[in-house]
Amino acid sequence: MISIEQLEKNLSEKLILKNGLSSLIRNSDLFNGSADALQVIGVSDLTLNSVQISRPVDYSVTVSGTAQIIDVSQSLSIKVQIQQNGSITQEWTFSPTLPNWNFKNCFSNLPNCTGVSNNGISLIERDSFFYELVFNHPTFIIKRQDKGEDIYCLTFQGSLTPSSQNVFGQTIKAIVGSKALTVIGQIDLSGQIPIISLSAPLPQLRISLSKFSLENFSLLFKTKNTNLPGSEMGLSGSIHFAAVQTEISTPLLQGNFVWPLLVNFEDNALSLKNGFQDLESLLGIDIRGITFPKGLEALGAFYFSSVTLGFDPKKTSLSFITVVGKTDLS
Repeated sequence: MISIEQLEKNLSEKLILKNGLSSLIRNSDLFNGSADALQVIGVSDLTLNSVQISRPVDYSVTVSGTAQIIDVSQSLSIKVQIQQNGSITQEWTFSPTLPNWNFKNCFSNLPNCTGVSNNGISLIERDSFFYELVFNHPTFIIKRQDKGEDIYCLTFQGSLTPSSQNVFGQTIKAIVGSKALTVIGQIDLSGQIPIISLSAPLPQLRISLSKFSLENFSLLFKTKNTNLPGSEMGLSGSIHFAAVQTEISTPLLQGNFVWPLLVNFEDNALSLKNGFQDLESLLGIDIRGITFPKGLEALGAFYFSSVTLGFDPKKTSLSFITVVGKTDLS
Protein backbone atom coordinates (compact mmCIF):
# COMPACT_ATOMS: atom_id res chain seq x y z
CA MET A 1 0.00 0.00 0.00
CA ILE A 2 1.43 3.36 -1.03
CA SER A 3 1.84 5.92 1.72
CA ILE A 4 0.40 9.40 1.52
CA GLU A 5 3.94 10.79 1.63
CA GLN A 6 4.96 8.67 -1.36
CA LEU A 7 1.81 9.71 -3.25
CA GLU A 8 2.61 13.38 -2.68
CA LYS A 9 6.20 12.82 -3.81
CA ASN A 10 5.10 10.96 -6.93
CA LEU A 11 2.69 13.72 -7.90
CA SER A 12 5.35 16.38 -7.31
CA GLU A 13 7.81 14.50 -9.54
CA LYS A 14 5.29 13.91 -12.33
CA LEU A 15 4.06 17.49 -12.35
CA ILE A 16 7.29 18.83 -13.85
CA LEU A 17 6.87 22.57 -13.66
CA LYS A 18 7.66 24.84 -16.58
CA ASN A 19 9.05 28.16 -15.33
CA GLY A 20 7.64 27.21 -11.96
CA LEU A 21 4.10 27.95 -13.13
CA SER A 22 2.60 25.30 -15.40
CA SER A 23 2.62 21.56 -15.96
CA LEU A 24 1.29 19.26 -18.66
CA ILE A 25 -1.02 16.45 -17.51
CA ARG A 26 -0.58 13.99 -20.35
CA ASN A 27 -2.96 11.05 -20.62
CA SER A 28 -2.32 8.67 -17.69
CA ASP A 29 1.05 10.13 -16.69
CA LEU A 30 -0.32 11.61 -13.48
CA PHE A 31 -1.79 8.52 -11.80
CA ASN A 32 -3.94 5.53 -12.67
CA GLY A 33 -7.37 6.70 -13.76
CA SER A 34 -6.41 10.20 -14.88
CA ALA A 35 -6.80 9.16 -18.53
CA ASP A 36 -10.39 8.07 -17.83
CA ALA A 37 -11.13 11.39 -16.13
CA LEU A 38 -9.71 13.37 -19.05
CA GLN A 39 -11.74 11.29 -21.50
CA VAL A 40 -14.95 12.49 -19.84
CA ILE A 41 -14.20 16.04 -21.07
CA GLY A 42 -12.94 14.81 -24.44
CA VAL A 43 -9.20 15.47 -24.11
CA SER A 44 -6.07 13.37 -23.68
CA ASP A 45 -3.91 15.98 -22.00
CA LEU A 46 -4.32 19.18 -20.05
CA THR A 47 -2.02 22.11 -19.30
CA LEU A 48 -2.34 23.10 -15.66
CA ASN A 49 -1.18 26.60 -14.71
CA SER A 50 -0.25 28.06 -11.32
CA VAL A 51 0.19 24.55 -9.95
CA GLN A 52 0.03 23.95 -6.23
CA ILE A 53 0.20 20.64 -4.33
CA SER A 54 -1.14 20.37 -0.79
CA ARG A 55 -2.07 17.72 1.73
CA PRO A 56 -5.13 19.17 3.52
CA VAL A 57 -6.19 15.99 5.36
CA ASP A 58 -4.77 12.56 6.02
CA TYR A 59 -4.68 10.13 3.10
CA SER A 60 -5.35 12.74 0.43
CA VAL A 61 -3.35 15.08 -1.76
CA THR A 62 -4.85 18.01 -3.68
CA VAL A 63 -3.45 19.32 -6.96
CA SER A 64 -4.84 22.75 -7.85
CA GLY A 65 -4.39 25.36 -10.54
CA THR A 66 -6.13 26.79 -13.59
CA ALA A 67 -6.67 25.17 -16.99
CA GLN A 68 -8.55 25.62 -20.25
CA ILE A 69 -11.40 23.10 -19.92
CA ILE A 70 -14.37 22.86 -22.29
CA ASP A 71 -13.32 26.05 -24.11
CA VAL A 72 -13.03 28.34 -21.08
CA SER A 73 -10.54 29.07 -18.32
CA GLN A 74 -11.45 27.19 -15.16
CA SER A 75 -10.02 26.85 -11.68
CA LEU A 76 -9.27 23.17 -11.15
CA SER A 77 -8.80 21.07 -8.04
CA ILE A 78 -7.89 17.37 -8.22
CA LYS A 79 -8.32 15.49 -4.96
CA VAL A 80 -6.39 12.21 -4.91
CA GLN A 81 -7.18 9.99 -1.95
CA ILE A 82 -5.92 6.65 -0.64
CA GLN A 83 -8.76 4.37 0.46
CA GLN A 84 -8.56 1.84 3.30
CA ASN A 85 -8.17 -1.01 0.82
CA GLY A 86 -5.16 0.71 -0.73
CA SER A 87 -6.90 1.86 -3.91
CA ILE A 88 -6.52 5.44 -5.13
CA THR A 89 -9.58 7.51 -6.00
CA GLN A 90 -9.78 10.89 -7.64
CA GLU A 91 -12.27 13.74 -7.88
CA TRP A 92 -11.80 16.63 -10.30
CA THR A 93 -13.66 19.84 -9.45
CA PHE A 94 -13.51 22.86 -11.74
CA SER A 95 -15.35 26.17 -11.96
CA PRO A 96 -15.37 28.78 -14.75
CA THR A 97 -13.40 31.92 -13.96
CA LEU A 98 -15.50 33.90 -16.45
CA PRO A 99 -17.99 36.34 -14.84
CA ASN A 100 -21.68 35.77 -15.76
CA TRP A 101 -20.86 32.36 -17.23
CA ASN A 102 -23.67 30.51 -19.02
CA PHE A 103 -23.90 27.27 -20.95
CA LYS A 104 -23.15 28.91 -24.31
CA ASN A 105 -19.60 29.63 -23.16
CA CYS A 106 -18.87 25.90 -22.98
CA PHE A 107 -21.56 24.29 -25.13
CA SER A 108 -22.23 26.32 -28.27
CA ASN A 109 -23.99 23.50 -30.14
CA LEU A 110 -26.96 22.79 -27.89
CA PRO A 111 -30.15 22.00 -29.86
CA ASN A 112 -32.93 24.56 -30.16
CA CYS A 113 -36.09 24.50 -28.10
CA THR A 114 -39.72 25.35 -28.68
CA GLY A 115 -40.78 28.38 -26.71
CA VAL A 116 -43.14 31.30 -26.54
CA SER A 117 -42.22 34.32 -28.64
CA ASN A 118 -41.14 37.45 -26.77
CA ASN A 119 -44.54 39.02 -27.39
CA GLY A 120 -46.22 35.95 -25.88
CA ILE A 121 -48.46 35.36 -28.90
CA SER A 122 -47.06 32.27 -30.63
CA LEU A 123 -44.80 29.26 -30.25
CA ILE A 124 -41.55 29.48 -32.17
CA GLU A 125 -38.26 27.62 -32.46
CA ARG A 126 -35.65 29.42 -30.39
CA ASP A 127 -32.06 29.00 -29.30
CA SER A 128 -31.69 26.64 -26.37
CA PHE A 129 -33.12 28.06 -23.15
CA PHE A 130 -29.86 26.99 -21.46
CA TYR A 131 -28.22 30.04 -23.04
CA GLU A 132 -30.51 32.43 -21.16
CA LEU A 133 -30.15 30.87 -17.72
CA VAL A 134 -27.40 32.44 -15.63
CA PHE A 135 -26.03 30.25 -12.85
CA ASN A 136 -24.26 31.41 -9.72
CA HIS A 137 -21.28 29.32 -8.60
CA PRO A 138 -21.34 26.91 -11.58
CA THR A 139 -19.23 23.86 -10.77
CA PHE A 140 -18.27 20.75 -12.71
CA ILE A 141 -17.19 17.54 -11.01
CA ILE A 142 -15.59 14.44 -12.51
CA LYS A 143 -15.68 11.37 -10.30
CA ARG A 144 -16.27 7.66 -10.43
CA GLN A 145 -19.87 6.55 -10.50
CA ASP A 146 -21.15 4.67 -7.45
CA LYS A 147 -21.47 1.40 -9.35
CA GLY A 148 -18.33 -0.40 -8.26
CA GLU A 149 -16.78 0.16 -11.69
CA ASP A 150 -14.11 2.50 -13.01
CA ILE A 151 -16.66 4.57 -14.93
CA TYR A 152 -16.31 8.32 -14.57
CA CYS A 153 -19.05 10.87 -15.18
CA LEU A 154 -19.33 14.64 -15.45
CA THR A 155 -21.66 16.31 -12.97
CA PHE A 156 -22.80 19.95 -13.02
CA GLN A 157 -24.20 21.93 -10.12
CA GLY A 158 -25.07 25.56 -9.64
CA SER A 159 -27.51 28.04 -8.15
CA LEU A 160 -30.18 29.47 -10.46
CA THR A 161 -32.11 32.62 -9.61
CA PRO A 162 -35.20 33.07 -11.83
CA SER A 163 -35.14 36.23 -13.91
CA SER A 164 -37.94 38.21 -15.55
CA GLN A 165 -35.71 39.32 -18.41
CA ASN A 166 -36.66 36.42 -20.70
CA VAL A 167 -39.61 34.07 -21.19
CA PHE A 168 -37.71 31.10 -19.82
CA GLY A 169 -36.89 32.85 -16.57
CA GLN A 170 -40.48 34.09 -16.38
CA THR A 171 -41.73 30.49 -16.67
CA ILE A 172 -39.53 29.37 -13.78
CA LYS A 173 -40.38 32.43 -11.71
CA ALA A 174 -44.11 31.81 -12.17
CA ILE A 175 -43.65 28.40 -10.53
CA VAL A 176 -41.16 29.06 -7.73
CA GLY A 177 -41.03 32.84 -7.31
CA SER A 178 -37.69 34.57 -6.86
CA LYS A 179 -36.07 31.95 -4.65
CA ALA A 180 -32.72 30.59 -5.87
CA LEU A 181 -32.80 26.97 -6.97
CA THR A 182 -30.08 24.35 -6.53
CA VAL A 183 -29.60 22.65 -9.90
CA ILE A 184 -27.62 19.43 -10.26
CA GLY A 185 -27.25 16.63 -12.79
CA GLN A 186 -25.04 14.96 -15.37
CA ILE A 187 -23.61 15.95 -18.75
CA ASP A 188 -22.46 13.43 -21.35
CA LEU A 189 -20.01 14.80 -23.93
CA SER A 190 -19.41 11.53 -25.80
CA GLY A 191 -21.94 12.16 -28.60
CA GLN A 192 -22.49 14.72 -31.35
CA ILE A 193 -24.22 17.09 -28.95
CA PRO A 194 -23.94 17.37 -25.16
CA ILE A 195 -26.64 15.32 -23.44
CA ILE A 196 -27.65 17.31 -20.38
CA SER A 197 -29.93 16.02 -17.65
CA LEU A 198 -30.36 18.45 -14.75
CA SER A 199 -32.99 18.83 -12.06
CA ALA A 200 -33.90 21.29 -9.32
CA PRO A 201 -35.92 19.96 -6.36
CA LEU A 202 -38.91 22.10 -5.34
CA PRO A 203 -39.69 20.93 -1.80
CA GLN A 204 -41.93 23.93 -1.06
CA LEU A 205 -44.20 23.39 -4.07
CA ARG A 206 -47.32 21.41 -3.20
CA ILE A 207 -50.62 21.54 -5.08
CA SER A 208 -53.74 20.53 -3.16
CA LEU A 209 -57.08 19.92 -4.81
CA SER A 210 -60.26 18.61 -3.26
CA LYS A 211 -59.52 14.92 -3.84
CA PHE A 212 -55.74 14.64 -4.10
CA SER A 213 -52.44 16.48 -3.80
CA LEU A 214 -49.39 16.81 -6.03
CA GLU A 215 -45.98 17.01 -4.39
CA ASN A 216 -42.27 16.06 -4.60
CA PHE A 217 -41.84 18.39 -7.58
CA SER A 218 -38.61 18.97 -9.51
CA LEU A 219 -37.85 21.23 -12.45
CA LEU A 220 -36.14 19.35 -15.27
CA PHE A 221 -33.66 20.80 -17.78
CA LYS A 222 -32.40 18.47 -20.48
CA THR A 223 -31.28 17.99 -24.05
CA LYS A 224 -32.09 15.01 -26.25
CA ASN A 225 -30.46 13.65 -29.38
CA THR A 226 -33.23 11.71 -31.08
CA ASN A 227 -34.68 12.07 -34.57
CA LEU A 228 -35.64 15.57 -33.47
CA PRO A 229 -32.89 16.87 -31.16
CA GLY A 230 -34.05 19.52 -28.74
CA SER A 231 -33.69 21.29 -25.42
CA GLU A 232 -36.59 20.62 -23.07
CA MET A 233 -37.81 22.06 -19.79
CA GLY A 234 -40.30 20.09 -17.73
CA LEU A 235 -41.78 19.44 -14.32
CA SER A 236 -41.98 16.11 -12.51
CA GLY A 237 -43.60 15.10 -9.24
CA SER A 238 -45.79 12.51 -7.59
CA ILE A 239 -49.47 12.02 -6.93
CA HIS A 240 -51.06 9.90 -4.21
CA PHE A 241 -54.71 8.94 -4.21
CA ALA A 242 -56.63 5.94 -2.96
CA ALA A 243 -54.15 3.04 -2.81
CA VAL A 244 -52.04 4.28 -5.71
CA GLN A 245 -48.93 6.45 -5.63
CA THR A 246 -47.25 7.20 -8.93
CA GLU A 247 -45.07 9.67 -10.76
CA ILE A 248 -46.34 12.58 -12.86
CA SER A 249 -44.64 14.76 -15.46
CA THR A 250 -45.44 17.68 -17.73
CA PRO A 251 -43.58 19.65 -20.40
CA LEU A 252 -43.22 23.39 -19.94
CA LEU A 253 -42.68 26.19 -22.51
CA GLN A 254 -45.80 25.12 -24.42
CA GLY A 255 -47.36 28.56 -24.47
CA ASN A 256 -50.86 27.88 -23.16
CA PHE A 257 -49.90 27.98 -19.46
CA VAL A 258 -51.81 24.76 -18.80
CA TRP A 259 -49.74 21.88 -17.47
CA PRO A 260 -50.72 18.54 -19.07
CA LEU A 261 -49.83 16.42 -16.04
CA LEU A 262 -49.32 12.87 -17.27
CA VAL A 263 -50.06 10.20 -14.64
CA ASN A 264 -48.68 6.83 -15.75
CA PHE A 265 -49.89 3.84 -13.74
CA GLU A 266 -47.77 0.79 -13.20
CA ASP A 267 -48.87 -2.31 -15.08
CA ASN A 268 -52.36 -3.35 -13.99
CA ALA A 269 -52.35 -1.01 -11.00
CA LEU A 270 -55.95 0.11 -11.58
CA SER A 271 -58.49 -2.26 -13.07
CA LEU A 272 -62.01 -1.26 -14.01
CA LYS A 273 -63.16 -3.70 -11.36
CA ASN A 274 -62.34 -1.23 -8.62
CA GLY A 275 -60.52 1.50 -10.52
CA PHE A 276 -63.56 3.66 -11.17
CA GLN A 277 -63.97 4.23 -7.47
CA ASP A 278 -60.31 5.23 -7.26
CA LEU A 279 -60.65 7.38 -10.35
CA GLU A 280 -63.71 9.05 -8.87
CA SER A 281 -61.65 9.86 -5.78
CA LEU A 282 -58.87 11.27 -7.94
CA LEU A 283 -60.93 13.39 -10.30
CA GLY A 284 -63.88 14.25 -8.09
CA ILE A 285 -66.44 13.11 -10.69
CA ASP A 286 -69.68 11.17 -10.29
CA ILE A 287 -69.42 7.73 -11.96
CA ARG A 288 -72.91 6.51 -11.10
CA GLY A 289 -74.10 7.18 -14.63
CA ILE A 290 -71.53 4.87 -16.25
CA THR A 291 -73.07 1.61 -17.58
CA PHE A 292 -71.63 -1.34 -19.49
CA PRO A 293 -73.11 -3.67 -22.12
CA LYS A 294 -74.35 -7.06 -21.00
CA GLY A 295 -71.72 -9.77 -21.03
CA LEU A 296 -68.90 -7.43 -20.07
CA GLU A 297 -68.42 -8.89 -16.62
CA ALA A 298 -64.65 -9.37 -16.87
CA LEU A 299 -63.86 -5.84 -15.84
CA GLY A 300 -60.78 -7.09 -14.03
CA ALA A 301 -59.10 -7.59 -17.43
CA PHE A 302 -59.38 -3.87 -18.27
CA TYR A 303 -57.05 -1.30 -16.79
CA PHE A 304 -56.30 2.39 -16.69
CA SER A 305 -52.85 2.96 -18.19
CA SER A 306 -52.67 6.73 -17.80
CA VAL A 307 -54.59 9.89 -16.95
CA THR A 308 -53.71 13.36 -18.23
CA LEU A 309 -54.81 16.22 -16.00
CA GLY A 310 -54.90 19.66 -17.59
CA PHE A 311 -53.90 21.76 -14.60
CA ASP A 312 -54.10 25.56 -14.71
CA PRO A 313 -51.48 26.79 -12.20
CA LYS A 314 -52.92 30.32 -12.18
CA LYS A 315 -56.41 29.16 -11.21
CA THR A 316 -55.20 25.99 -9.37
CA SER A 317 -57.95 24.02 -11.09
CA LEU A 318 -58.34 21.33 -13.75
CA SER A 319 -59.22 22.46 -17.28
CA PHE A 320 -59.46 19.01 -18.91
CA ILE A 321 -59.11 15.29 -18.15
CA THR A 322 -58.04 12.51 -20.53
CA VAL A 323 -58.19 8.83 -19.53
CA VAL A 324 -56.41 6.04 -21.47
CA GLY A 325 -57.28 2.39 -20.89
CA LYS A 326 -55.95 -1.00 -21.98
CA THR A 327 -56.76 -4.68 -21.67
CA ASP A 328 -54.78 -7.92 -21.48
CA LEU A 329 -57.54 -9.89 -23.23
CA SER A 330 -56.36 -11.54 -26.46
